[in-house]
Amino acid sequence: MKRKTSNIVLIILAIFIVTFTIVCLWLFYLYQSIPDTLITCVYGLCGSECGVLGWIKVMKTKYKNESEVNEDE
Repeated sequence: MKRKTSNIVLIILAIFIVTFTIVCLWLFYLYQSIPDTLITCVYGLCGSECGVLGWIKVMKTKYKNESEVNEDE
């Protein structure tokens, strides 16, 4: 089975987010303080990465559908 790069990136991203969240919760338990700016930036970066991957998939699907329509004509 061929694995797509975007699927691998999403799996790694999900593992990273879960690990990051657990570590932040542990650090909050220890020090009663959280790094607000770091958390905001990490979640923003991960969200934008998922958005870019989604946009790429939509554009590939759109291009594929347009090329199929042109071949039929």
